[in-house]
Amino acid sequence: MATVTENERRYVRVRCQSAARFEYEGRENEAVVRDISLCGLYLMTDLPVEAGKKIRITTTLPSGSDQEIQLRGRIVRIVGAPTGPRSASRNSEEVGFGVDFAAIPLKTRTIIDNYVRETFRAFRRAQFELSKADCDEALVREILEATYLVDKGYPLETLKDIVAAELKTFRLRPV
Repeated sequence: MATVTENERRYVRVRCQSAARFEYEGRENEAVVRDISLCGLYLMTDLPVEAGKKIRITTTLPSGSDQEIQLRGRIVRIVGAPTGPRSASRNSEEVGFGVDFAAIPLKTRTIIDNYVRETFRAFRRAQFELSKADCDEALVREILEATYLVDKGYPLETLKDIVAAELKTFRLRPV
């Protein structure tokens, strides 16, 4: 049986950039969900936390719906921090921690799965369109703006970089 390394994932993980509230040690805190998959998410916050601790999270995915989801999980990875022993952060915007979900209710799982699938498909469609010699820039913009992650006005080369970077983050485990 193959092992999963940090660069390989069992589930597709996509960018999210949604506001979140989380309960940690009896206190409610605010953070931003950087990315999400069916098995976990990454919260950007500079609040010092401990790996292994349980956490409750409430957020709304940026998919155009106003469906708030509530999740429970365990802190599994901590990146960068103003205090305490943590692993090195690539940049200050990534300070935060990873959470593995506990059991997810079916309705919540469906909301996450739909968001992940829609976002993944959008970036794959954009990648395909960008690879064509007669690339339709307006179509690429329309596809990417629908993900709620890409603003209007980026030059085409920047869009190509965004798509390449996002597809690289999916890092699926080989089957």
